[in-house]
Amino acid sequence: MTDAEGGEVHAPKSPGDVGASVGVHADDNLSPFWPPRFTPSARPSHGGSPRGSSSSRRGPSVISDMVKPLAGSVGSSGHSGGGDGFGHVHSSGGMEGETHTARGNKCTSPAAKVALVIWLLGCSQVVARAYSVSDERVASLAHLYYQAPAIVLMAVWLWGVNLLVWARMALTPHPLVVFDLHDPRVHLTHRQVFNMAAWCSAVFAGNLAVFLRAAVNGHDALAAWMPVVLYLGVPAALLVPVNTWHVRSRRFFARTLRRMVVPLQPISFADFFLADVACSMAKSFSDVERAVCSMLMGSVMRAADHGGTCGSTSWKIPLALAVPSIIRLLQCLRQYKDTKQAGCLWNALKYSSAFPVIILSALKYHVSHRDWMSLYRPAWLACSLVSTAYSYYWDVKHDWDLTLFRCGVGG
Repeated sequence: MTDAEGGEVHAPKSPGDVGASVGVHADDNLSPFWPPRFTPSARPSHGGSPRGSSSSRRGPSVISDMVKPLAGSVGSSGHSGGGDGFGHVHSSGGMEGETHTARGNKCTSPAAKVALVIWLLGCSQVVARAYSVSDERVASLAHLYYQAPAIVLMAVWLWGVNLLVWARMALTPHPLVVFDLHDPRVHLTHRQVFNMAAWCSAVFAGNLAVFLRAAVNGHDALAAWMPVVLYLGVPAALLVPVNTWHVRSRRFFARTLRRMVVPLQPISFADFFLADVACSMAKSFSDVERAVCSMLMGSVMRAADHGGTCGSTSWKIPLALAVPSIIRLLQCLRQYKDTKQAGCLWNALKYSSAFPVIILSALKYHVSHRDWMSLYRPAWLACSLVSTAYSYYWDVKHDWDLTLFRCGVGG
């Protein structure tokens, strides 16, 4: 089978054949959900722009652009391989290769699942009791140190829900095709994501339970160590160089994180996808900044105070809030350099519109109440309205490619 440019598209008959095509042996515990491999001449074309990097079009339009070269070879039949199936890809010769994620770890045993549930229920009970009798200081510290990790953990659970829904819908081609990876084993199945999220939830719940119980009982020295252990343990678990625990996925995440922070190379879909997720968690960036600052200053149990270097009025708070938008702004400028598309600059303007909002909001703590109410607050409201309206328009019209702002039925 060949694509529009005459390149040969390989559709192996079995997962073992696919594994051989990428240097993987049959005993590597491959998932049945394995995408067809493409020769370099047959990989989807993106019109000269970086892979998945069009800043003015994402969502359905990007997926459509990336899978058009597959249109002639994708069938409509579904497959459920134990609940993780993502459908089949058919070649003209009738061969089949299954899509799009890999199972690299065995599922948690039933006994471990029962123990995990008991642990989570026990920790939840300890947290509820300790929180109900905690004072305002302890409650504020718990919010500061644990709400950002809780949001990230919830995002992992919801990503698993996405994968589960896509698996049940048996979408063809699978939405993960937008990542355009050379090694599809990077992608985890929803079972793997849920398994990872469950164990991370157990660690999080245990850490929070010890923190609250110790803080409520006046053991501040023990309580102060709990956030430190949590904030050091998460990066260590993600970046530790061991060949286990979804090593390919962890390496891909670390590489994407590095590319996102320093956008000096052509922007891939994964780069700006991760940066967009960061923009949705901008408040968590400010929480992490305060938390890490308090740990470095040795004032873990005094971080709830509003003043000081790590207080809520520090200049580092608005800087932390602006970091995700700064990253996306730099990515858009890099995309414009690569593609010369004017839409990249308009997209950059969307992220730039967040800066006046952040700066004016920070001024509230550094100007008089009279000046804030008479001058800065109206300006802050106006900038917030403009930024929100422009972001909404851009997301609906360009990122989601919907017809809400188009004239006429045929738009």
